[in-house]
Amino acid sequence: MTIQKWLHVSEFGGNYWVTPVWAAIKQAEEKGCCSEITADLRELGINISTRFAMLPRIIKRINFGWKTLYEKVQNFSDDNIFERGSEKRAYAIQVDDDLIYPLLLDIDSFFFETNSCSELMGLFLHQIYLHQGMELTEKRIGLELKKILSQNGQDFSWFLLLDKERNLFIHKVAPYIAIDISSTSPDLIIMKENLHSFDDPKSFTLLSELDKIVNGFSEASMILQEHIIKLYNSLSC
Repeated sequence: MTIQKWLHVSEFGGNYWVTPVWAAIKQAEEKGCCSEITADLRELGINISTRFAMLPRIIKRINFGWKTLYEKVQNFSDDNIFERGSEKRAYAIQVDDDLIYPLLLDIDSFFFETNSCSELMGLFLHQIYLHQGMELTEKRIGLELKKILSQNGQDFSWFLLLDKERNLFIHKVAPYIAIDISSTSPDLIIMKENLHSFDDPKSFTLLSELDKIVNGFSEASMILQEHIIKLYNSLSC
């Protein structure tokens, strides 16, 4: 089928992470220090901006889904409480499918989209280096990113956690959920199998632990933006 007529749609707002980078490149170009932005680099910048704009919306949906789910199960009884080391029989709380599966989809999306955006940032840095005539193979860009973040005092462990969880949930397992009520601050348990105990911390992740990924990614994106801007500001013409 050949498309003869169509409509484009354009959103208000968006994400502007790449805008200061374009401004730094334009300024360097006007001074004669570099060539204009390449088509590949500009397209990659648009792709990053799109994914950046998606991430806070995914996080907002996860938080809303978790809040809604917990509100629905707050009237639980002692018969619904499973307890470590206890032989007492307990019963799962029945809730609507539409409370569970959208939340599972959003959790899956969080791992996939955050990892995808991280990879695009690496590709963007590689294109930036090529634009400046710097030699760096695409295979070594991960090491370069790690070096940049480490030099700026960031712990890279958030990405290792993201990479591990993303590969597991996308390629090997499906997420299941339970609710930790061990303290006065309930937490969502993201299980990697249908667990009957939580003695092995590798078999589950808490929603609160995802904050480490969110904060790490946010900090890393700002460090990378500043690094790229400095590269262009320091070019010798």
